[in-house]
Amino acid sequence: MAKAGIPSRKLFISDLSCYAPYIDLTSHSLVDEWHPQTSRLPRLLKYVWLQGTVVQIDNADTFLLDDGTGAALVTGCCKLPKLFTKPEIDGYFLVIGKLMAIKNVPVVKVFKLQDLRGKEMLKKIWPLEVMDMRLHEAQEVTSKPDRKQKVKV
Repeated sequence: MAKAGIPSRKLFISDLSCYAPYIDLTSHSLVDEWHPQTSRLPRLLKYVWLQGTVVQIDNADTFLLDDGTGAALVTGCCKLPKLFTKPEIDGYFLVIGKLMAIKNVPVVKVFKLQDLRGKEMLKKIWPLEVMDMRLHEAQEVTSKPDRKQKVKV
């Protein structure tokens, strides 16, 4: 899923701690994106796709999502259309949103929330989806052709 043409990235919550705010070196200003601090995660990101269990509900607007690797604070639930299911403790949910901060707990402003309870297969294959995306992105980065290289036709 993409918002404004920028794709969301499937990540484990623990991966978010490997990102830092991106600074545009020409203007020396913060850009609304995050860059990886490790080569294991090769791309800038703005939107994240997380899946996990709701472990705490603070109020109608925020809850804590745990995917087994870490926890993230999900905010902005009150601004979602009424058709979205409200989070419930121990419910398994898909969250797509904008990464807002990384402090002790990453903060994600949600724009899609989907209840995945009763869909055990999606819970089981989630780690494989994240790893598959990582492998695909790593392959994409290493397999880009050198533009200076002449191609025989």
